Amino acid sequence: SSDVCSSDLCAAPEGYVAVDTDCDDQHAEAHPGHAEICPDGLDNDCDGLVDDDAIGAQDILMTEAMVNPDGDPDEILDAEGEWFELYNDTDFDINMNGWTLSDEGSDGFTIEGDLVIPAGGYVVLGNNDDVETNGGVELDYAYAYSSFRLANTDDEFIISMGETEILAISWTAGGWPYSPGYAMGWDWWGDLSLGDSWCAQTSVLPGGDHGTPGERNDFCGDVTCSTGTIGLDEVLAG
Repeated sequence: SSDVCSSDLCAAPEGYVAVDTDCDDQHAEAHPGHAEICPDGLDNDCDGLVDDDAIGAQDILMTEAMVNPDGDPDEILDAEGEWFELYNDTDFDINMNGWTLSDEGSDGFTIEGDLVIPAGGYVVLGNNDDVETNGGVELDYAYAYSSFRLANTDDEFIISMGETEILAISWTAGGWPYSPGYAMGWDWWGDLSLGDSWCAQTSVLPGGDHGTPGERNDFCGDVTCSTGTIGLDEVLAG
């Protein structure tokens, strides 16, 4: 930001620092060369990333994705209704400002502005933030479909914090559960990289598709008891 006071004859306003080389005039502990203080929610070293020294592999997870939206009764196309859910698997808030999401090809975009995932919480990103046309999904961040697409065949999903890869997942049409209109959700205990650890979501969205954006995923599988195999609904019902 610009220098608040460029002369010894004036002083910076209260709460501001009169230096034009830092990235946050409101905080003296944010300037080039300052050590990152983690986690304090500031970009202390002015590298464009917040608390990056405290964040490691799989601290942010993709836990659900609508790869092939359908909608009912009006068809919702990929360009209108693709979305995915990210989860913060740490005990502190993470700001994804400046992070990149991409595949192994030409798809990719950089998050511009603050996108804070609360500790143990979710954010939902998609290519259309109009709930009237995207299937009724409330987004926390919208990106351009021309920049990033979730392929209905084989694809990859990579989250990068600067030069650090946080998450990489690959899926195939034959081994992952994303039929038209059904988001695929992680089961929360299996290997994220395996299709067997994901299942088609069953909760119905306002537009007729199925998914749980921004919430705990639907239960995957059945519960096996001594009397046989029963569904989760029966377990909760007693």
